[in-house]
Amino acid sequence: MSNSNNTSVVTVTLQTGGIAGETYCGYVTYQVQKPIFVRSGIIELRLETTGIKINSTPNLLPGNLNVEGFTTRSGSGTYDVISSYQLIGTFEIPGLLHSMSLELPPGTYEFPFSFILPHDLPPASYFGPKGLRARYVVDAILYTSEGPVQSRYVSCPVIFNLGGVPLSLPKTVSLVLKTTHITVSLPKQCFALGETITLNCSIKNLAGGKNDELLVELISYYSFFFGGFSNSILSYCVKSIDEPFQQQISFVIPMTTSPSFNNQSYSYSHYIRITNKSVNTSGHVEGEYIPITIFAPKPMSSQLIEENQASNVEKILVSPLDNLKPPRFPERCVNGFEKIRLEDGKVVYVDHFKRLVYENENGTPSQVPYPCYESELLPPGLTFGYYKNQRYIVDFCNKQTFFEFQRPIPCVSQASVNDCSNPVVSIHVIETIGMKTKKGKSPKTLLCAVIDNNGKLLKSKESKGVDQTYPKSSFILNPGIERRNVVIYFFEKKALKKDTIIGSVSFDLTKIKFGSHFDGWFDLKGSPFGNEYVCGRAHILFGYDRSEHNINGQWIHLNDFCSEILVPYYPNDDAMKKIIDQQNELRSKKGVSPIYDTSKGCVIPIKYADF
Repeated sequence: MSNSNNTSVVTVTLQTGGIAGETYCGYVTYQVQKPIFVRSGIIELRLETTGIKINSTPNLLPGNLNVEGFTTRSGSGTYDVISSYQLIGTFEIPGLLHSMSLELPPGTYEFPFSFILPHDLPPASYFGPKGLRARYVVDAILYTSEGPVQSRYVSCPVIFNLGGVPLSLPKTVSLVLKTTHITVSLPKQCFALGETITLNCSIKNLAGGKNDELLVELISYYSFFFGGFSNSILSYCVKSIDEPFQQQISFVIPMTTSPSFNNQSYSYSHYIRITNKSVNTSGHVEGEYIPITIFAPKPMSSQLIEENQASNVEKILVSPLDNLKPPRFPERCVNGFEKIRLEDGKVVYVDHFKRLVYENENGTPSQVPYPCYESELLPPGLTFGYYKNQRYIVDFCNKQTFFEFQRPIPCVSQASVNDCSNPVVSIHVIETIGMKTKKGKSPKTLLCAVIDNNGKLLKSKESKGVDQTYPKSSFILNPGIERRNVVIYFFEKKALKKDTIIGSVSFDLTKIKFGSHFDGWFDLKGSPFGNEYVCGRAHILFGYDRSEHNINGQWIHLNDFCSEILVPYYPNDDAMKKIIDQQNELRSKKGVSPIYDTSKGCVIPIKYADF
């Protein structure tokens, strides 16, 4: 697996996170250069630990490693810092929770995700020199028609957790250093970052003379297969006194201390070390090591969190979640009724609870069919809308809006729901208007195409003109019950170069009622986030049934209409406006009406200009 191939690139961005037990949010970006099918996707959480691999050191024995300058008792050597990865858990990407194949046209896609780590997951630890560490990373894997594609690892900060400090027993240790007898008592053995460690010491010289100076330290020790090293975090010197005495020593554990950490290959431990200061410490340090464990529960004080952030290697992520926020509830919708305008200028009222259309506010029935064909299978009061070309859901019952990934709706083939194992999709492309190329030019020659279940691209005949007609452009597909959608692509024909996709129209077979056969106009899209200069409309007949629907058969006409929740979105920048102005100038010269308007400083369809 790789993070990219010739046709796609996957990246992961974490936006919030840093405390285990709380929500981590982010999104997967998938850049697609040619049509591809995606079946599913997951986020992997891994523990990355680093150690030292020794390349050449004369007579080195395990345990004899002194990391400072990497000199050993037997001489200097060379080494590499190596990383290993342990899988902690996987999380499904909500937008890819199904086992059906999702067809993606070229463009950039974002799949938001969120997950909660175990509340007592040990925070990351950084061990000091040479970049040695134990930290968490995430990556994404998308399973596509061209094989799995994996992103690079991205750091997943875990600074605190919601686990508390476990109860522990007091500990008393007695030792003799040269002629000094020392008794040390600890009230407990488990501590939190920022907590005070208090030691009660009793010191007596057994020879009756002057006590030696003692060094009491809080140290960390990182051990791995080839050896380890220690580091003094805090120290306190006990001065020599002639007679026996009692002394209390206190340490405040710095908030920036890495907490204790242990796994099968590596350990990061903490000790209270007591040594005789007069002893030569150039070699192995003689003394008593009292093990303690340091935990990193989330502090109650926000100030302590900020103090930790100031010098910690990792930071708590608090990026804006703008891409996770759906639009506000539509103003034109009252009690589930929405006022819309049809293609002929007529105003009607849509009941999103009963899926009916009325002539007026008094509820006079209309012959106009319910226009939101993708919403008929949703529970009453829920309707799909589009915000910046992303599909979201309007909840008229609770006056809320939310994206699909926030409340996943099961993706089920409507053919399988209706006990049909061999459904037929009938597509007849009639005409297109307002088309343009990626470079802003009006295309001279266009063609349309679909991909069959064998991955073969089926193309229509070429069409020319300011607006295009497509005689005999019919496609009959057998999508089965594992294909989620069918996409109709529109290409610019090039004589010496590869044909270029300039936009597409997608039909979701999990959202369309089985047995449907409708006739309507559909806006072309590029990426679902409106960040590509795609415009144009296509007149298409679409059928999803047990048998083929002939172009000359009976079709239900979907009125072209203006709705507050279905406004097409185009990049709001000068490049897009310039393209539309050029297109309108050409259409004016050819004596045809404009499709888009830029008079209000942005690009909108003409039909929405005074809506």
